[in-house]
This record gives sequence, structure tokens and C-alpha cells, in this order.
Amino acid sequence: MYQIEIYSRPGCHLCEVMIKTVKECITESSINAEIKIINIDTDKKFEKFKEKIPVMFIEGKMFAKYETEKKKLLAKLLKMK
Repeated sequence: MYQIEIYSRPGCHLCEVMIKTVKECITESSINAEIKIINIDTDKKFEKFKEKIPVMFIEGKMFAKYETEKKKLLAKLLKMK
């Protein structure tokens, strides 16, 4: 199972859009992936992301910041399949 992490915070519109896009791409690609939403407000070690959210990591590597293109993400997931 692949790991996708999204650094986010409650009430962040861009974060909600990114999460929705990731879920759609996982469904469309049929890839076995888990989305972990990390609330940056709950732990000081995430303070470096304070003004840089949302941020997405796929398998520990940063893939997107602020927004993601569905086409680009879908292509990435299909390559991992």
C-alpha cells in the first residue's frame, strides 16, 4: 500500500480541494493507497508548514504544494501501479 500524506489544517479551502483531488485520483487509478491527513496545528514539529499548506508527500517525497493538477497526479499514480 502506498502512503500519501497531506499536511493541512481545519478550515483550509485549498487543503479540502487537494484532498478531494487525491481521493478522486486514487479511485480512478485503482491504486492501493492510504491518505494520511496531518493537522499541522496539533504538533509544533509541523510549524514549518504554517504558511505553506497544503503540502502533499507521496511515499515520503514532496509531490505538491498549495495545489495539484489532477492530470499530473493521476499520471504519477498510474506509474506506481
